[in-house]
Amino acid sequence: MKKFAFSLVELTVVLLIIGLILAIALKGQIIIESARLRSEVRKIEKLQTSFANYVNRQNKLPPIISGTAAYDMQTLIDGKYISRGDA
Repeated sequence: MKKFAFSLVELTVVLLIIGLILAIALKGQIIIESARLRSEVRKIEKLQTSFANYVNRQNKLPPIISGTAAYDMQTLIDGKYISRGDA
């Protein structure tokens, strides 16, 4: 009776194919992460442009509204806080 077994060549081919599949999957993950990072950088650049346009048009820093208080950025920089009820 003949025993069925895989040859070294067959095992090598299977391992090579598995390695290629893993390499492609990892490369795809790197590409996806890189695209996500570029997207976030573009969002930050848009925010910077919007902020600069506001400052140029209004000649002041934009207000910050958070929770129950409204802050002017310059007062935050100076260390003075204005509550919404006081403004």
